[in-house]
Amino acid sequence: YINITEAPYNAKANEDITAVLQKALDDLKATGGTVYIPSGIYYLSAGIDVHAGIELRGAVIAPGNAHVTATGTKLFTDFGKNDPNGEALIDLYEGSGLFGLGIVYDKQSTYSLTPYSYSIRGKGSDIYVIDVSTSTSYNGIDFASYRCDNHYIEFVWGVGLNNAIAVGAGSENGIIRDCHFTTNCWYSRTEENYWDRVFNKMMDGSTTFLIGESKNEILYNNFTICIKKGIELTDGAENVQVLGLGVDSSDIAVSLHGNCTAEFVNSQLVNLRDQGTATNFDIILTNEDFRGSVKLFNSATWGTTSTVYNLKGEGKVFVIG
Repeated sequence: YINITEAPYNAKANEDITAVLQKALDDLKATGGTVYIPSGIYYLSAGIDVHAGIELRGAVIAPGNAHVTATGTKLFTDFGKNDPNGEALIDLYEGSGLFGLGIVYDKQSTYSLTPYSYSIRGKGSDIYVIDVSTSTSYNGIDFASYRCDNHYIEFVWGVGLNNAIAVGAGSENGIIRDCHFTTNCWYSRTEENYWDRVFNKMMDGSTTFLIGESKNEILYNNFTICIKKGIELTDGAENVQVLGLGVDSSDIAVSLHGNCTAEFVNSQLVNLRDQGTATNFDIILTNEDFRGSVKLFNSATWGTTSTVYNLKGEGKVFVIG
């Protein structure tokens, strides 16, 4: 166990802690353990490797509340600017995790919303992200570039100006639960009419849950609002279980591609707004390449939608209840 504000690390709030944080993580590389960052604002100027078996822990219990008060552990950064496909801010290796942290791109302005690389990238199995906020992230969590079997994501609170959570690379048996993505969580609220600009950007092209090649992914009691696509399943997403999903004020609530298979149970899928750059207003869209099979049980589909079921391609959609 290492508290990075204690000797010999002596990290201080409101300073760049990149080097000392990586040193602490490296010092536990052989044994595993916990690196703790107490409440406060800290700066990262480069990417961080969380080695196998290490938890990087902050002092955030409710990440939503931590971003409108002075409490909690916040990592401020400008890393990955204008490089959406570049290295992530934090890489997680086998058996590692994040708990109780806020990630803030403090130079991100709603007057000129800028692409950034992913905040978090998985590079191994049995990794987790719990009680973490991504309140200004362009790209949030990437578990799609590398295989991340048995991953676990719980109570992530944030936005995803481009992608909030992506899963793929053949990952198996992952769980995403109780996550909440909304324009309302935007960290910096000093800019006039910030909400409208974030909303329009998200409606223009963001996807909250992007599930690619994978098996047995479970999404449980998640919610997203004000996005282009609530959830998108692409080719190779096999046996996705979506339980209690809420999608509100979307352009397309559910988008389906390729040979994906899934079951949606107790979903509420809503389109309400016609402002911004929304163009489709489909609740369920199966694209031209869709050739999979999807079942929807007990779905509530309502709002100012143009089409509830816009069905293209050769796949099958079963609506039950």
